[in-house]
Amino acid sequence: FVDVFLYYPVPATSTLIPNGLSTAGYQRLIGGAASENSSGYKNWGEEFAARASLRLLKLKLLDLIAPCRRYALFLQDKPMLTVTDAVGRDKDEKGLSQAEPNSIQDLSGGMGVSRTVALMVLLSSDSDRDVKSKAESYLRAHMDTYRGKEVSQTNTASTIGDTNGESATPEITVHDALLGDSVALAQQILVFAQGGASSLNNEKSLKSQYKNEVAVEILKSRLGLTHCADASNVTQQKAFLSCSRMKMSEMSATSALKFVGKMLDDNPRLFHVGMDMEEEESDIAAVSIGTLSLSVFGDFHRPGSSASSAMDSVASLINSLCVRLSLFYDARVESSLKMPESLERIRLLLARSMKLVCSVLAPTSSGESTSLSSNGTKASTVQVDIRDKCYGVICTSSRSHFALDDRHALFDCGNSSGRPNSTSIAASSPLTTISTALLLFGCSSNEVEMLRPRATSALDALLGAYVRVVKLLNEKEKALELEQEAAVNIGNPWENVSELSAKANMAKKAVSTESLSRSLLPLLWSAARRSQPKSSRLAAARWSSELLLCLDDSNALHLLCFLSGDDDATVSMIAKQAIGIEKLLGEDNILTTDLIPSEHGTVEHV
Repeated sequence: FVDVFLYYPVPATSTLIPNGLSTAGYQRLIGGAASENSSGYKNWGEEFAARASLRLLKLKLLDLIAPCRRYALFLQDKPMLTVTDAVGRDKDEKGLSQAEPNSIQDLSGGMGVSRTVALMVLLSSDSDRDVKSKAESYLRAHMDTYRGKEVSQTNTASTIGDTNGESATPEITVHDALLGDSVALAQQILVFAQGGASSLNNEKSLKSQYKNEVAVEILKSRLGLTHCADASNVTQQKAFLSCSRMKMSEMSATSALKFVGKMLDDNPRLFHVGMDMEEEESDIAAVSIGTLSLSVFGDFHRPGSSASSAMDSVASLINSLCVRLSLFYDARVESSLKMPESLERIRLLLARSMKLVCSVLAPTSSGESTSLSSNGTKASTVQVDIRDKCYGVICTSSRSHFALDDRHALFDCGNSSGRPNSTSIAASSPLTTISTALLLFGCSSNEVEMLRPRATSALDALLGAYVRVVKLLNEKEKALELEQEAAVNIGNPWENVSELSAKANMAKKAVSTESLSRSLLPLLWSAARRSQPKSSRLAAARWSSELLLCLDDSNALHLLCFLSGDDDATVSMIAKQAIGIEKLLGEDNILTTDLIPSEHGTVEHV
């Protein structure tokens, strides 16, 4: 079905393979026998070389699989099952489930629903208007099946045990009933968008990080056949490559990636797999889907690539992904259980997403893409939409616990510094970088008028993250001073004085914010110039009053005095409020000069 749905006719003399198909699958498809009713065609490829014949075939197959039609080929009338391997279902002596030895049972009764939805999603981006319209209507009707209704819980065949060994009825949500195995569905669509060989590399790298058998099975879950080959066997490697699918066309990937993004938006429990979520490896769904999504984003955003609707779709997907990953990361940080490996995996995904979106915004920050985005063409509109999603990623990351990480990836455009250590103050990296702030200040100056509020909101979110980190560093500095005082008061204060001084200096350097103020000052002066647009001067006033004033009050007051005379009333008001003169001076008041006699008998102006 997938080969037929992604197939489009190519010239007989061409050696190209349609996007989304494998070499072996394409040869098998076009070399198949023609139907009995065909008039003189030698094989399947010749029979459906005409687009009209291919359209008719796709419409008939669509009617065959559609859930709202008579046959619904992939939907079977069997009880709904749920994953309980880690928390209740019986296992055999190898640790695998007896119900299905080689795969995980998905929610809502097997893979049938997921396969049906995946096929309808593929056809919803078909180049033929009739096929596309019909697939969209069938998919819409299926997604509206339970609108205003409740999913029946009585048709379940297994139970989930709690931590005390008791059993309870599994919670089947609307998303489980409509999408089946949501994790396998999302993974399969992302594999179609990336290509089989590229996705295999991601799977291998992730598989080495997980030891739990259930987590590994979830990582390998797909909707169709999966192939593997021995790395030392050349023949198997060639056969495997011939069976690996190429990535879908951008037109097909557009609607498919939009659907995965909608899954992330609508289903807050998508990353909650059939494992105890208090286990460290229960982040497998989040890490797998996140890695595949970021890989697809990297494939579409290569040097020299232009903006496209597919790039817009994957940017929207990354925005939705970062919302879910941030919530997942915050929950792990706030949990009473220590999960360092899981936290590091999620942190790396958030840092990688920051690095990708900053690379998208870099041309705008430098002023290169401003002229291209202001000409009002369709391509420029897509670029604006893409950058809008990128600002959303920065806002989401800045408001999460990811901003408080010791490696400060948020403030360095996704690049991590130092090494994570939550217990030792001296092992933390000093907060010195302003790369992300420099990028966003450039965007606020060079961005098109439509997106300047979004750039300003991203700057405000980053400012809030800086304020939180500086507050945390100040608390660590106070704790360090108390620790040093306690160390001096105990025993001989002159013993190991050099060692104590070295440790103290290293710790003070880690929590010091002097270098941050030195880095920020030139940036804020540059943003506060009268030649800069209002959004840049407004951001400079806010950063000076809320952040720089806490780090370097003398230089901050100098800058705020300059901004208090700005032509814009909002910028001037913020600066005056920070200085504390907004009630002493009105807009129309004029400072008068008083004459005071000097020591030499002359007068001085004050």
